[in-house]
This record gives sequence, structure tokens and C-alpha cells, in this order.
Amino acid sequence: MASLAAILSSQEDSPAARALQEDLLTRSRRVLGEDHPDTIRATSQLAGTLWRQGEYPAARVLQEDALARAERVFGKEHRGTIRALGNLAIILTSDGNFPAARALIEDMLARSRQVLGDDHPDTIRTASHLVDAMLRQGEYSVARALQEEVVARSRRVLGEDDPRTIRAEAVLIDLDRYGR
Repeated sequence: MASLAAILSSQEDSPAARALQEDLLTRSRRVLGEDHPDTIRATSQLAGTLWRQGEYPAARVLQEDALARAERVFGKEHRGTIRALGNLAIILTSDGNFPAARALIEDMLARSRQVLGDDHPDTIRTASHLVDAMLRQGEYSVARALQEEVVARSRRVLGEDDPRTIRAEAVLIDLDRYGR
């Protein structure tokens, strides 16, 4: 069910994906229990579908639940927990709650650095998300400094021609171009 829902979601058939995910979550809770890893994943996946449908408050409630359970079951440093934290930050950003989203991204970056290290591609991507959050709050000089770090790490770790490096360089150019 989860695989079919993911396929439907990737094909932008959110209503069908949502129906399957709601059924899957109900069954997972009943059969596996609230704290089973598959139930936590099902909760987060349904939250993602609700987010794509613009139902931010409902998505937030589900993702907060998934995050709390992931922290309790897997621990705060588990990659699945860090991913759940990022998913909640995306929902909060979409809903316009930039300060809360930024706080989560900062937490996510600290955890990612601790677990994966500064040079891991996931850590670099998280740092770029923090740059975006800083820019949304008007903190251009701090964002620029962090973006320089993102570019340097991207070049070293991913290579000059990697699309992520090129995007990071474009952000830095835009910051310089617009005097921010």
C-alpha cells in the first residue's frame, strides 16, 4: 500500500495517494501500534500528502506526531528522526511560520553535523536550507557567510560540475548581485 501510494503521489494523484495512506495509517496503528517504525513512516507520508494538498495545519499535526514518536523510538540523532524534523520545517515554511521553521532547521543542521559530519551531502543540503530560512528573515550577511561555506563544501565534496554545487554558486551570485 505504501509503495502504491508513493507511486500515485509521484504521479501527482494526491487524492488517490491520500486515500491509500489514510487506510494504511489506520491499519498500521491497529495492527502494528503507534510506535512501530512503519506506522511512524506512514504518519509522515500522509503528512507529506496533506502538505502537497495545502492542508498545512493537518499536515503539521501529523508530522509533529511522527517527529515525537521518531525521537522516542529511534532517538534524536537517527537519520529518520532528522528527516522527520526537516519535513516539519518544510510544512512550517509553507504555512509562513518562518521563525519556527528556522529553529527546526538549525536543530536539524546541528544533529546532521553530529551524526553525519560537516561534509556529508545531507548536511550540506541542510545548511543551504538554513540559508534560505535566514534570507526569509532578512539576515543577509549571516546567510551569505553560511552560503560561502555551502559552496566551498559542495565544490570539495560534490565536485564543481554537480548540479547542487552549481545551484549553491548561483545563490551566492544572487546574494552578491542584489547586495544582500
